[in-house]
Amino acid sequence: MQACEVWSDLTPQLNHEILESAYLKNKKLYRSALDELSKQLRKRVVTIQQMPRKERHLLFQPLLGLPQLHMISQNLLMSWLGRDKIDMLSVFLDELGIEHDGAGCASSFPDSMDKKKIKAAVDKIYQDFDAAAVTLYLKTFDSLTHMQWDGVEEMIRETKHLSDKAEETDRDAKQTLETKA
Repeated sequence: MQACEVWSDLTPQLNHEILESAYLKNKKLYRSALDELSKQLRKRVVTIQQMPRKERHLLFQPLLGLPQLHMISQNLLMSWLGRDKIDMLSVFLDELGIEHDGAGCASSFPDSMDKKKIKAAVDKIYQDFDAAAVTLYLKTFDSLTHMQWDGVEEMIRETKHLSDKAEETDRDAKQTLETKA
């Protein structure tokens, strides 16, 4: 899976969070993305900049899923993870027993990893952090490391399925409470 492939699964809120992070914390990357995306839209950058950022970011989301924008997509994801999700990255690597710099960045990864260890690490970060952010991190990790550890994709699908069911249950409960009120 390439980084550009994850954008179609993102919620509009998470899409905005990632792009807003680049806007606030990595202006050079955001400007590069803006330049490339405005070309795709066949609009001038200044026209795009005049739009409210949330609206602009919604417009960008489907474009970031295009294969020709893979590098921009990857850089935006890595910037967001490396600046905003350091705790999550560190916890995951700690659970796996992989040495890192304290900012969630490891210089090397083992060629293989015990499935039970991966499962425990995945469960831990799903327990401690936002499910959508964890799923995105795991997909990104799986695509960037080129190791394709056995079971990571299955765990993402399994946990996403459970998280979707939990969201449905929460939604149903809210609707029931609203109808009773």
